[in-house]
Amino acid sequence: MTSRNRISITRIAPDATPGIVDYGPNTAAVTASLRRAGYPTVDYPMAQAYAAGLILQRCLQECQSLNDAALRQAAASLDFTTFYSRFRIDTTGRPTGKPILLTQWRHARKTTVWPPPHRRHPLAAPWR
Repeated sequence: MTSRNRISITRIAPDATPGIVDYGPNTAAVTASLRRAGYPTVDYPMAQAYAAGLILQRCLQECQSLNDAALRQAAASLDFTTFYSRFRIDTTGRPTGKPILLTQWRHARKTTVWPPPHRRHPLAAPWR
């Protein structure tokens, strides 16, 4: 894997800790798999969709059912890390394993503005 690929994966999953994947393939394997499928670059939505598939797969393994309530209960009981990030939800279904980042476009570049530990720039208003 080239350093360019590492940079793009790091940018997609900035809070993922290299080597700490306890479910599914690591970033190198995900990138290789998508390239074999004909995708020369891995973008953010692609990484999110791949991770969502891993989460569903893990829930199905846990509950052995396609029943919505069983899948929801399985999801609530799990705490694991994929190549993308940690997966954990609270009793309301709110994600607690990966912070939800608020981004804003500045001078044709996307930047994180919230929460404070991940903020690169303050929130700019008005947003238009």
